[in-house]
Amino acid sequence: MTQGRIQSKKNLLRKRIVDEDVCEECNQESESAGHIVLHCPFAKRFWQAIGFQVPADLDVHELHLIVRPTNIPKTEFSSFVVLCCWQLWKRRNALVFRQEAIPLSRILRQCSEEAKNWSYRHGSKEAGVQAAWVLVFSTASM
Repeated sequence: MTQGRIQSKKNLLRKRIVDEDVCEECNQESESAGHIVLHCPFAKRFWQAIGFQVPADLDVHELHLIVRPTNIPKTEFSSFVVLCCWQLWKRRNALVFRQEAIPLSRILRQCSEEAKNWSYRHGSKEAGVQAAWVLVFSTASM
């Protein structure tokens, strides 16, 4: 995603695969990777719901600069951000390919489930971290 290889409409337009690059969610902006996971109105609502303040000028190449909310453990924080971006990307694909606009509440549940799956894969070593992640998603303000 940070290397510009994600098949966003902006990249597909550049390759002449699509005729326009407008985001199907907001119908306002060019659909770049940064727009999908950071700046689309839906993405903004997602990040706000889980307590993040994403600067308007943050680029997808700067995901490592996102300020960690105090309720999210420092351990594996980058994995938490990737989990969130992955769910936003999957939501975008559901909208583009199945015309399914998945609501924020469902995305948060999917993030929580993915966090649980992550903890099963990593065993008890990081159980507290994943428990905190699940709590973040389950107590998100919508």
